[in-house]
Amino acid sequence: MYLVGEVKLFFGRQGGLILEGDGDGVSHPVGVTDQGMSYPLARNDFNDSEFCGPAFSTDGTWPFTNIQSPGFPRAITGPWTSPSNAATK
Repeated sequence: MYLVGEVKLFFGRQGGLILEGDGDGVSHPVGVTDQGMSYPLARNDFNDSEFCGPAFSTDGTWPFTNIQSPGFPRAITGPWTSPSNAATK
């Protein structure tokens, strides 16, 4: 999984990093673990438009994004678990 072109990034209050950008194929917001490993957070099965406008809710628990065209805002919901490539503690 890789991003090309303009990349948008945002940080959660608990330190999470999420990237959004142009890429080949289906568009995914990408989460990044503390170890620098990436994983898809969501998938745009609606059309071939990219995700844009990332933000977290004011309490830091809900990531929001938009599908650029036609401008659909979306909340990314769980269930939340650790990515399979995250380090174990």
